[in-house]
Amino acid sequence: MASRQAKWSPPQCSSSPPRSAAAVVWNQEREKAGLDQDMSEDTSASVKVAVEGLKKIIQRDRELAALPNHDQKLLEKKEKGLLHE
Repeated sequence: MASRQAKWSPPQCSSSPPRSAAAVVWNQEREKAGLDQDMSEDTSASVKVAVEGLKKIIQRDRELAALPNHDQKLLEKKEKGLLHE
């Protein structure tokens, strides 16, 4: 009979010391930069940025799909910095 091994899981606490230290540093840096310290649960700006990024990726894929295969490979090499002009 095979024995069952318990899976390890991290302690369930609201904040661990490394996370709290990172949050403190983050807040200090925001304050130094003159940024607000208001807490917000609004994710609409993040969603908008993600949607715009996906639109750019889709547009780029469509542009690459329209090129003949040889031109696609040259363009990809150029973008990666592998092609010198």
